Amino acid sequence: MALFVVTQLLMVFRVPLPPALLLTAYGVFGGTGILSYAIAAEYFPTHMIGRAHTTLTLVIFVLIFCFQVGIGALLSFWPAEAGRYTRRRCIVGDITIWAILIGMQTASAIWYVLPSRVLQKQAGAVSSN
Repeated sequence: MALFVVTQLLMVFRVPLPPALLLTAYGVFGGTGILSYAIAAEYFPTHMIGRAHTTLTLVIFVLIFCFQVGIGALLSFWPAEAGRYTRRRCIVGDITIWAILIGMQTASAIWYVLPSRVLQKQAGAVSSN
């Protein structure tokens, strides 16, 4: 996930790297979200894993829809002029939206990692008492 965020930052800041390299990295590292299905298998009994995966898939599709609507709503703040998007919209609007999405990904990664560390500390404190 961290490499995916780094790849997006490289794209946003227009780092002079070959576009094929950036797009390949985007595709490879962006596909790591599928690993959540393997992780879910560790937390649910085998007879419930199908339901857990179906629920995860439903949540993902609902979130995709909501994010696409949100991105469209944000892009409407920079409307097209004479049927074309201005350079300002392409620079300011797109980078603003990328920054928001990268910030949300970073926050969700922290939220994903943080509870496991808190639980490990609590388990250590309980076992030492």
